[in-house]
Amino acid sequence: MKKWKRCLAAMLAASMSFAMLPTSAAVAAGMDGEAEEAPLGQKEALMEPLASFDFNQEAENGKFVAEGAEAFVVGSVSLQERDAANGKELYLDGSKSYLDVKKADGGSLLAGLNEVTVSFDARPDRTQTN
Repeated sequence: MKKWKRCLAAMLAASMSFAMLPTSAAVAAGMDGEAEEAPLGQKEALMEPLASFDFNQEAENGKFVAEGAEAFVVGSVSLQERDAANGKELYLDGSKSYLDVKKADGGSLLAGLNEVTVSFDARPDRTQTN
């Protein structure tokens, strides 16, 4: 009976320590199913931004251009001065205005991806909102 308890305790301790491994260690060890599917060298490429726009230049021909991507203006947008350190910001009036972002060749920016993270700074006009 004592041997059985020791064996169970060792198995539980091992499973708990495995669960506390950092995610990068799990990926490096090949324990993340999606990471294994990515071809060699592609995992690092997936960590790079798909598109990054700074909006310090006006849209030309109805689009903003970034390395490998284009954002087509739909509706009415404008650039406004933010501050000296951060340059300009894109202003969307909230009335059917948005950017249609695609690859530079016109293809889908998200084709072949299972997950994506979107990051942006927002500064609402109103402070009295829900």
